[in-house]
Amino acid sequence: MPTVRVYPSSEKYVDKLLNIENANPDRLYSALSFLSSLYFPDNTILKFYKKIDDSKLSIADVLLKRKRKRTENIFNLERKEIYEATAFTGIIEQGIVHNQDTSFRISPIEIISTLKEIILQLETCQKFEIAITREIMPFVYLLSPPITVLIDVRSNYEYQQIQGILIEDSSPYEMFYSDFQRIWASENTINSKDYIIQLIKDNILEWEFGRSINLDKWPKMIVNNR
Repeated sequence: MPTVRVYPSSEKYVDKLLNIENANPDRLYSALSFLSSLYFPDNTILKFYKKIDDSKLSIADVLLKRKRKRTENIFNLERKEIYEATAFTGIIEQGIVHNQDTSFRISPIEIISTLKEIILQLETCQKFEIAITREIMPFVYLLSPPITVLIDVRSNYEYQQIQGILIEDSSPYEMFYSDFQRIWASENTINSKDYIIQLIKDNILEWEFGRSINLDKWPKMIVNNR
């Protein structure tokens, strides 16, 4: 029988996220509209949740455990992550880490540290790849083969009664994975590891030398009004 669970709080969603990754899967696929917390400095994660509410620091604690666990398994796990282009340009241009709270901005030092961590993992982990797409994805999600789909909301607000959905069934998994592959291979997506590394390095140099940031090389988002 298929399993479907709805998570009413961010805490329960993040706990499930950690549980999936703690099961030591061989492969994980993510589609995200914001940069993963895996790459931010620990203090940045703590500051973000403290600004929302001190009661949310328990989420930060789980995310920090997730970072430590990922470090332990970093060379064995095949990871592919697709990001909307604004996940990078929002950070690089304005220091915005999540659309949940666009007033929370990180410093140039934090921006550089985050970008360097992404480059470090791309350069040292052969099984890790990211892609950057112009498409606006309807869902953000994590896929753990062969049946697990964990869907996150694009923005997390307390008034939302649904903060995430878990589906464990082969048919929905295959649909999500098929669309993941489509986006990865799309002409609207950059998936060359070497190109992405150089693109990020160029932006780090701009920050370090205090020059104005040039976002022209980043893909522009596609927005179709209906």
